[in-house]
Amino acid sequence: MSRECRTLTTGAIRHSSPPDRARWDRIAHGGRLLQTTSSPKNCLRINPFLQNWKPTKTHLLDDLRHISAIAKKYGLRLEVLAPERSIIREMPMWDHAQADRAKIRTLGGRSVATACLKNTHSLITVGDFKKFVLGASEPEHDKHSRACQCDRCTYLRLELGCSAPADCYAGEHPEDYEADSHQEARSLFSGHEDIEIFDRCITTTGTIADALRIFTGSEDVCNKLPSLATGNAAGIIEVATDGSCLQNGEAVATLIATRVADPAVPLLHITDSRTTLEAVTKCFRKYQDEGFINQKNPDLTRAIVAATLERKAHTAFLWVKGHNGHPGNENADVLAGRRARKLAPDPVDVTVPRQFLVTGAKLKPRWHTKERVDQVIKDLRDILSIHITPETLWKSLASSTISREARQWTWMTLHDAYMIGTHWLRPSMSDELRERAICKICGQTETMEHILFTCNARGREIIWKLLHETWTTAEGLPRAPSWGTIMGAACTGRKADGGRCTAALENCWAILAVESARLIWKLRSLLLGKKRKQHIRLVEGTWSPLLEEKSDLPARWVTD
Repeated sequence: MSRECRTLTTGAIRHSSPPDRARWDRIAHGGRLLQTTSSPKNCLRINPFLQNWKPTKTHLLDDLRHISAIAKKYGLRLEVLAPERSIIREMPMWDHAQADRAKIRTLGGRSVATACLKNTHSLITVGDFKKFVLGASEPEHDKHSRACQCDRCTYLRLELGCSAPADCYAGEHPEDYEADSHQEARSLFSGHEDIEIFDRCITTTGTIADALRIFTGSEDVCNKLPSLATGNAAGIIEVATDGSCLQNGEAVATLIATRVADPAVPLLHITDSRTTLEAVTKCFRKYQDEGFINQKNPDLTRAIVAATLERKAHTAFLWVKGHNGHPGNENADVLAGRRARKLAPDPVDVTVPRQFLVTGAKLKPRWHTKERVDQVIKDLRDILSIHITPETLWKSLASSTISREARQWTWMTLHDAYMIGTHWLRPSMSDELRERAICKICGQTETMEHILFTCNARGREIIWKLLHETWTTAEGLPRAPSWGTIMGAACTGRKADGGRCTAALENCWAILAVESARLIWKLRSLLLGKKRKQHIRLVEGTWSPLLEEKSDLPARWVTD
């Protein structure tokens, strides 16, 4: 299961598509291309994990079909209590996965304005709608007239063919939700030192990838935004709790105290349990992201947090040393001891209201991906004076110049998804497997950078030499292999070598560079541990016919 989860994390979803390609044609996280359907009527289908539709499996690469199956098996879905602005703007506006499908069809299917927004204005994401409705806020726009003659409405009628701009502007749009009242709480408890303020902010930050969760429950996602408005009455309620040396006893006492205290008055918990205190303050977000897998008493922790969020006033926690003379703590200890001697336990309701429940665990980001993408962008800027964005790099993998197999290899490499180097040094690996982390030729821990650019393997040197000779023969200026020139090879056609290279020549570079790097990887994988002579013969025998026999090349490789 752990391997499947790593595969799914690598394939976490984020929609992205080139401006000249329809959005229905691909889904991607960092450029992971997921072929879906080519029907223009489905152009609003941009992400099956965010919308109510399924990709056509016959159009998927094998590994992407595998990722899709794993996602379904382990319940991957979008689940957050409150997304921040950046996530909201990336969300698809149509046929959302958590929307009532019957209502969506009833409200939007027969609406002329809806059809116009889809077909004429081509609005797809919430961000598109946000930009569009800005036109309605212009001073010259008449909000009360369907025949408004302002410049914006005139443009929409004449240029886009919109028959009723006023109708398209009308309607409700998502509100931003970012609450931060931490400073207000700090001032309420200013008379107490070393306290931990309970964070009432439930906003998920980052990108859509941060809102995707796996191992989710069978419950429907709650679409009702919880109200976290604060209203603090005068005074502070101080409650001392104790569990009589029972960890769950302290948590139960905290839960009961939170529920019975006046919700309009600020509440201060006095506890001698750092475990309970930190579980609902410092560590709660971490536990929630991990799905409470390694946390003791997860049901109690969820219930305490939900009960605290339901209160209208702020809540804080103060740790005191147990059995050290604190009156409240000492009295709580006596009461807890009496209750611990009961023969029959009292039932404790740990139900969490649906609007505060998040199931499953967050998909962890792949930090190596960002590092490699940043390195590609930096190399292209420093070596070829080409300025690109991460989106441009990912979209370049869709280039018809790059073969299907090379596209997949490049994507896996950028995501550090191959089992090399430190991946073999995990605690669960046996000594025999851990030996695979070391390069047999150089004696150092392997990385993809080492394999492609610095390893002393003779085959690597021969392949880069052949690439250099072939490229310079084609009247291209010399280029040293690097992350930018190899992984970003499909981006070099934008503006390379002072703008003097033709598109055909740049396509040639993309083909040679990526296929050369992939050949180095294949030879390393196939011939690891074999004699060097075999390595050299295979390199020359694999490379030479590919270049000498033009008829053996794929048709898209042949340029005039």
